[in-house]
Amino acid sequence: MADAGGGAPDTRVDYLQSRAISTLKIRDEQFQKLLQNESRAIIFAFLDNPEVTRLLLVMDGKDLAAMTKPPAKFKKKSLYFLKTQNVKLDNTNISKLVIHGEITENPLESLAAIAQEVFMPMLTTPANQQGWPDVVAKEVTENMHKFVSNVQVTIGQMKGQTLLPLPPASTLPQPAQGGDLSLKDQDKIHILESAIVTWTKQIKNVLKADPDSALKEPGSYPGPLTELSFWSERAANLNSVHEQLTGEKIQKVVKVLELSKSTYYPAFQRLFHEVELARLEANDNVKFLKPLKTYFDKLNMMDEFTSLVELFKPAIHTIMLIWKNSKYYNNVGRFVTLMQEICNDLIMQACKFVPGSELIQMEPTEAVDKLRLTLRVLGAFKNFYFEYRGISNVETPDNPWKFQNSSLFSRLDAFMERCHDMMDMMSTCVQFNKLERVEIGGTKGKVLTNGVKVIHQDFVVAVEKFQAVSYDVMDTDAKEFDKDFFTFRVVIKELERRLAAIIIQAFDDCTTISMTFKLMDSFEGLLDREVIAADLVKKHADLLDAYSSDLTDVADIFHAYKDRPVVAKNSAPHSGAVAWVRGLKERIEEPMQRLKTMSKLILEMDKAKEIQKMYDTLIAIMEEYQGFAFSKWCEQVEATTEEKLNQPLLIYADGTGESIVIEVNFDPQLVKLLRETKYFLLLKMDVPENAQTIFTHTDAYR
Repeated sequence: MADAGGGAPDTRVDYLQSRAISTLKIRDEQFQKLLQNESRAIIFAFLDNPEVTRLLLVMDGKDLAAMTKPPAKFKKKSLYFLKTQNVKLDNTNISKLVIHGEITENPLESLAAIAQEVFMPMLTTPANQQGWPDVVAKEVTENMHKFVSNVQVTIGQMKGQTLLPLPPASTLPQPAQGGDLSLKDQDKIHILESAIVTWTKQIKNVLKADPDSALKEPGSYPGPLTELSFWSERAANLNSVHEQLTGEKIQKVVKVLELSKSTYYPAFQRLFHEVELARLEANDNVKFLKPLKTYFDKLNMMDEFTSLVELFKPAIHTIMLIWKNSKYYNNVGRFVTLMQEICNDLIMQACKFVPGSELIQMEPTEAVDKLRLTLRVLGAFKNFYFEYRGISNVETPDNPWKFQNSSLFSRLDAFMERCHDMMDMMSTCVQFNKLERVEIGGTKGKVLTNGVKVIHQDFVVAVEKFQAVSYDVMDTDAKEFDKDFFTFRVVIKELERRLAAIIIQAFDDCTTISMTFKLMDSFEGLLDREVIAADLVKKHADLLDAYSSDLTDVADIFHAYKDRPVVAKNSAPHSGAVAWVRGLKERIEEPMQRLKTMSKLILEMDKAKEIQKMYDTLIAIMEEYQGFAFSKWCEQVEATTEEKLNQPLLIYADGTGESIVIEVNFDPQLVKLLRETKYFLLLKMDVPENAQTIFTHTDAYR
């Protein structure tokens, strides 16, 4: 080796190497390889730098590695070196100022074993306590027992178990020759009672574990798998505790306390009884909750949001069976907790389906569709619950589901309300975005159109301001949403008032009822908004008056010209009359259909009822007129076809001198029949069969 200073050979590395080989069972070549990589600098930093007081040699796969900080987890046995003073090490002091030892892959278990098997006997043996004051000896013994107990408790906690630390066998008083226990050694009895106190604290911590604790943590919204995990862990823990309590070693301690008539014995027996009852409850709950795990796994992990509906009925049906048959899980507290946690997972899945950050940037129509689908899925879950709540009255009449809806669905209802708020906003966006393409006609059209454009621009500004919020709009804990959404709605109300004023002016500028309905089409959806609808109530009354006047005009025209309908010169008389009356019908039918789609409050007005009555009467008269005209023609068809088609095709005409003139005998009545048939077919009416037959040979008759 190189010199360690002063010309003497450097034996410091040899010191480290010999201990590494003996402890870690490595070869010389492995240690020499360590000195040829980056670990060399770490080793010599430990040897030469007074500030580096720790060195660890660990196995990294098949190779040896050096480090100054312990790894996150020890995978194999490792070797540590510690300086007792902050000095540079040399050949003479390294053996005096460095302590070393091994660390297994389970350091705490090694510590427990060393403490109990080495240090405990060393410090508590009476021979080693000679010359110690009684107070000091007692205090050292008690503290050593506490330390060993704490280490064992910590090991159990790391494993998720409750390990009851056992006192050393040497602390058990030995029975006298007669078979009775000697009670003279009060210090040993005191150690056993201390162990009982420790066990009691551990067991009470297990028993008082609250299944609702996860729900009570602020900002924590666990799913139903948390409930299943709690009872599985509780059952495993209580089974382990019960197994330890009934084990031979602990039973010996309990027997000693019973014979010594310790005051701790009765209380510990009561605690043991509580453990047995709690263990029965936990195991029973695990058994009954197990069938729900499949559904809850899918509820938590499923990617297709709409497919969640398929889980609701079987899951709630299983819960009903648990409620009906379980001995311990059919109480209000457990049911409410389980339902709240199911709602938490539903909300989590809904937020994955419509993330708030994406929702406010999404196309409004797509956002409305997604929110509507979300509400449908969440509503389906509640519907299934209410269905089975009714069934519970039959299945479990002595213990039906009589829970306050607010206790089960308070968070789900708040989330659904948030969905409704966002859907209202997105629906508003869909409606107001139409304003960008609105063009109003009439004498004031240009001015009114510009006013609509300004309203649309102000709306875009309000939406962009809302989209700039920093929180998740679908998070019901984000209380800032209420303020921002209220501000947005206030702006929308003002824009609605301005838009209503423009629409009223446009209504006044319409000269015909047809123009009025075209105007209404331009603002489709917006007219139903509360502020606009309230301002348009009077205009709706004016619209009814205009339509009533139109009905009167049509009625006057019909009655005035029904005996001599106004038809085109080239029209056939009967089909022309039908076409004329149909034109009058269409004039009043389309506006009536549009009126029927308006607000129910308008349709229930006395004026609207009068108009409906007038319309029904006029339509009935027109249809009767149309039927009469068509049937009258049908009668003529029968006479014409039978008589005219039986006549000769050619006849002699009057001639002069010796000439003879022959002409076609095609009666004008047949020409009229063909014309009427043609136009009735265009009107999509069912003409008589013989007229249809003649019409199919029109080309031949030409």
